[in-house]
Amino acid sequence: MLHLLFVASALAAALFEPPTPAKAPAALASLPTAPAVAPAPKFTPNITYTSYPREGAPPLELMLNLAQPADLKPGEARPCIVAIHGGGWAAGRREDLNFLISEAAKQGFVAATVSYRFTPGFRFPAQIEDCAAAVRFLKQNAEKYGLDPDRIGAIGFSAGAHLAMLLAVGGENDGLGMKAADSPLTGRVRASVAFFGPTDLSSRDFAPTTTQILNGLIGADDAIDGVSKVDRAKKASPVTYVTKDDSPILMFFGTKDPLVPHTQAYGMLDAMTRAGVNGRAEIIANEGHGFKMPEMTRTLKDASEFLLESMTERKATAPATKVPAKK
Repeated sequence: MLHLLFVASALAAALFEPPTPAKAPAALASLPTAPAVAPAPKFTPNITYTSYPREGAPPLELMLNLAQPADLKPGEARPCIVAIHGGGWAAGRREDLNFLISEAAKQGFVAATVSYRFTPGFRFPAQIEDCAAAVRFLKQNAEKYGLDPDRIGAIGFSAGAHLAMLLAVGGENDGLGMKAADSPLTGRVRASVAFFGPTDLSSRDFAPTTTQILNGLIGADDAIDGVSKVDRAKKASPVTYVTKDDSPILMFFGTKDPLVPHTQAYGMLDAMTRAGVNGRAEIIANEGHGFKMPEMTRTLKDASEFLLESMTERKATAPATKVPAKK
């Protein structure tokens, strides 16, 4: 789960292209459509979404960067995308996805890129607890930021993909920090896209390099606090939590990925099939851990369509209510 950098401005310009009329369902007709040359979005960095006290030191503040459409009007509620960076749960920066959320905002989304606590100082489930807290923060401040709390999706890369999947399958009682004691809101998102993210951390198909990275996340000892390494790996695996009420998931893998083998798709798809969860996986021949052009452009376009359609369809089928959704 090495750090993924996006450096091609041409790629950024192609992100989050709205579905074409031929592909767009009728429910999308009310969503904003970007002009030929979208104006620069409003970009707000360094928004603290949660903090943790530290003995003898200032609180540890976790932040997100936010991009909003330039034409966002008071009272509007746009669909929202939460972008989660990679880095083996031990490195990476939210700023590395600034370009992605900016391009998403040009296409009508409100979008955020979030930071989370790193290993080895903080082991699992700290990372997913943080991402869930970020989603709850956005829901809590939905009116302030002009987003729809019932249309929040996640996209992640590598380690971030693992966390994005957990946001789609995690439940309130799974020990993943989805629910806070002082809030009715949850960290659950309405759809997730995962680029080359591990789904089953207990699998034996990882290379030694990846195993070392996973040890940083769950601990290398055979037993910690009476919990075996296998059980800790299962607890950290998205495949463990798949149930019938989960959100749709789109996964991308490459057949030449040296860190996350494409076989990680199979168990997740089997679990989704048994549970009746919508989604799919695409396995791309000869791609590695980070896709080359033009596959990166194409898959990101597919990702944006999947998120928009999934979030819209789930909202359309939800029961009518005057109270914002609490998931």
